[in-house]
Amino acid sequence: MMKLFPLLALWAAVTCGTVAWADAPAERPAVPPPDREQVEQWVADLNSDNFAAREAATRKLIRAGKAAVEPLAEVARGSDLEVTTRAIHILQELYKSQDDEAIDAAELGFSRLLESEHPSVLARVEQVLIANSGIRQRRALAHIERLGGTIRYVEGIGISGEEDGTFDRSDRLISYILLGKNWKGGDAGLDHIRRLPSLTTLYVTRGTEVTEEALAKLVEDLPRLEIQRRGRACLGVAGANDRQGCHVISITENSAAEEAGLQSGDIIVEFDGREVADFQQLVQVLGEKEVEDEVMVKLVRNGQVLTKKIVLRSWEATGRNSQRPR
Repeated sequence: MMKLFPLLALWAAVTCGTVAWADAPAERPAVPPPDREQVEQWVADLNSDNFAAREAATRKLIRAGKAAVEPLAEVARGSDLEVTTRAIHILQELYKSQDDEAIDAAELGFSRLLESEHPSVLARVEQVLIANSGIRQRRALAHIERLGGTIRYVEGIGISGEEDGTFDRSDRLISYILLGKNWKGGDAGLDHIRRLPSLTTLYVTRGTEVTEEALAKLVEDLPRLEIQRRGRACLGVAGANDRQGCHVISITENSAAEEAGLQSGDIIVEFDGREVADFQQLVQVLGEKEVEDEVMVKLVRNGQVLTKKIVLRSWEATGRNSQRPR
């Protein structure tokens, strides 16, 4: 009973990020990682009747970094409430560290705990992930970009510091993510997208190396997500249906459409010699084209019929816009 006396206050402090564990280091010292036997002993000490031993084990496991994650994730599934609380706290501290390997391992540990059948474990892990959602999003977006994904943000929202590169990705509202010719993450890389629960639109261009099965599982895990298939070439307009054709709502910055002089309010009625009856038909015929293809586009502007020659660009070379380009 004495062991559990301060537990409610302890957990409240952990989830709020205010707990001050005795002498917990801000950074791990440059020492060789402990062996598995040492780590397992420290994990066992989390269940000690001696408070000082439990505190010492907590500090040592934080310093152990990546090596501590697997046994911590295992013991966190147990029935002892304080052991579970301490294990999740240690994973949280590793997640907030400056050690990339420890952070990645802690992320994986949390993912495994989300598969737990114990409601109390699920609730605690979800609270920690919510409390650290900014870290989670920043790291996910950084991984997606390193793997060749393209991220476009809604203009005018959360862009403080963008010009000098100091903006916080966690403050940005994502318009969409594109997986195109540069994507080298395969199916495994979709795990980083899975860590963005607020994402609503994912574009996947023709030829991108991801499987239909993996995309279907992603949608299952992120019910708000809509996956849209596109061709390799991008026109750079956001459009809607019109009785005459495709009504252009907006033009994407630094796009093929902008370069050719298309304007908001134009109605596209013909694309590369094929009639455009609505927005979906424009998407379909555009999907058959390649980057740098030259196409003739017939449109209606203020009652006048105009023809524009357009050189299509890649999605990656097309600038951001608060609307989604096609």
